[in-house]
Amino acid sequence: MARTRHVAAHERDDTRASRGVARRIGRHLLATLEDWLAPWLDGVTRRDHLARVDLRGALHGLLDWNHQRRLDELAPTHLAVPSGSRIALDYSGAAPALAVRLQEVFGWMDSPRIAGGRVPVTLELLSPARRPVQVTRDLASFWPGATWR
Repeated sequence: MARTRHVAAHERDDTRASRGVARRIGRHLLATLEDWLAPWLDGVTRRDHLARVDLRGALHGLLDWNHQRRLDELAPTHLAVPSGSRIALDYSGAAPALAVRLQEVFGWMDSPRIAGGRVPVTLELLSPARRPVQVTRDLASFWPGATWR
């Protein structure tokens, strides 16, 4: 859902219209809940079983192949970094974020972008011990001011 919200917000310039579309989609999903979610609830008999339901898969399955491909194009689940790793993007905040070790982005001169190049990814740069070092959406400005120890 978070990925589709980001796509909806950046597919149009009018964010109010995007919010309206998101609300209509949400109402539709609630109204048709039994149709699309019931097949995924097989074997769920207790509340703690709900944690095992693949909600992402259920929602993704509502899209036809072309829409799935478009969603993956505009809001990928993972980004490949110069080190060769594929790291999951986090869409839970206001902007998509990538928590990545600093040395894994050596080779990038600028921040990666999604949504057809319109949205810079917020980079949460981490130390080798995975402790926060810097948060930036502008990697090009970060490099000249970086202090190396």
